[in-house]
Amino acid sequence: SMSNGSTQGGSIMAAIDLHTIATLVGWTVVMCGATSRFPQISKILKAKSAQGLSTTMFTIEIFTFWVVFAYQWQTIGVEKISTYLEFALLAVQDTVIMALMFYYNGWIFTNKGAIAAVAVAGLSWLCVSAPYSTLQYAWQSLMTISTFRHLPQVVANFRAGKIGRAACRERV
Repeated sequence: SMSNGSTQGGSIMAAIDLHTIATLVGWTVVMCGATSRFPQISKILKAKSAQGLSTTMFTIEIFTFWVVFAYQWQTIGVEKISTYLEFALLAVQDTVIMALMFYYNGWIFTNKGAIAAVAVAGLSWLCVSAPYSTLQYAWQSLMTISTFRHLPQVVANFRAGKIGRAACRERV
């Protein structure tokens, strides 16, 4: 009977260790997500240009990140926020990149800039405040859309014969 008690104690310790490890990995991912766009933002600021970036791609990406964040928030809850917080942080960073695109492309006070800004802000607000059933539908729809979210960027770069000036890695 003593061996059963020590086996159960060992299982509990193993479960605690796995939970701790999973939590640490989750927060590590969050911290990486919190800074993952910094190199691109820095490169845009240094070059004073956002040439080669696609507003369509960033709009889709921001919307997707907010849907994922809001859906996970409502599905999992705040107690496991380390498993999905990076999506909100990525959405904020992508919004900064879009603002830099507006600024450096001269779209701040144009119809294109206004439409894109309203679309991003409206869709982001809608995601965070949407009911669960709407988020569930959006989540399912966006899995397909998000697979192709970089396609507008690739097409724009291909047409221009470039790889994108704001990319972190340049072709040598």
